[in-house]
Amino acid sequence: MSTNFQAFKWLIIFLLLAKASQAQSLPEDGPYPLLKDEALVVLKNNCNTCHKRMNPSKLFTEENMEEFAPLIHEQVFVKKRMPLGFWNKLEEEDAEKLRRWIKANAKRKAS
Repeated sequence: MSTNFQAFKWLIIFLLLAKASQAQSLPEDGPYPLLKDEALVVLKNNCNTCHKRMNPSKLFTEENMEEFAPLIHEQVFVKKRMPLGFWNKLEEEDAEKLRRWIKANAKRKAS
């Protein structure tokens, strides 16, 4: 293989690893759309599964999740009532994703 091709190959590998690392260690004030997307996945996986059966009026979607942010904060972090049930624990990584998004959402609403 030519030296240029090998250098190009290593550059691509480096960029892919950097991108993967960035996705796993998102800064506190990361880009809002990414924070929102991550939070929506958490809400769908940890909340909507039960809400479908028990509280269908509060299914979280991309369109309504910002409106529910204060209630999510209250129920998950203040009152610690959600997610409900011993079988559906919120992993710390997922809780942190929700915290970052709620904080970023509040900043956006305040400005």
